[in-house]
Amino acid sequence: YGAYKTGYKSGGFSISGILSGFSTDPLADFLFNPETSRGFEIGAKTQLADDQLRFNLTYFRYNYLDLQVDFF
Repeated sequence: YGAYKTGYKSGGFSISGILSGFSTDPLADFLFNPETSRGFEIGAKTQLADDQLRFNLTYFRYNYLDLQVDFF
């Protein structure tokens, strides 16, 4: 099998920016950009030995832009 996938998570405003301390641009501590991703996966699924053995193999790679990570 094979697949090409894209993803999107909107940007926004986060109150956890208050905990990040003092900054030269306080507004930037509260706002975050949208996150996007795109990538692919390919793989194979097999059943061998009269359906007694299953073998699955997958390779995937995704690239993220503006990954949203929160901290406390």
